[in-house]
Amino acid sequence: MFLLDPWQAFGQSQEALIQSMPKADLPDDMTFEVDQLFEFAMPNGQTLAGRILEVGDEAVKVDFNHPLADMAIEFEVEIVRIL
Repeated sequence: MFLLDPWQAFGQSQEALIQSMPKADLPDDMTFEVDQLFEFAMPNGQTLAGRILEVGDEAVKVDFNHPLADMAIEFEVEIVRIL
């Protein structure tokens, strides 16, 4: 068994990746719930996943950090055979 610290796996959360987005800038048909994951379209055509942290009257607070950021990852390995 071995353990990867957060910095070795998905990294530490970065405060800069938590953004407040005006609802006016988002599609009208989007519904928002706290802890829900969304894919946001970027101007270059790629998408970026974000987790909803807060829903306000005018804005939505979104965390664009990887969902596993700040978490240690533990692996358990069983060697079946050696060639």
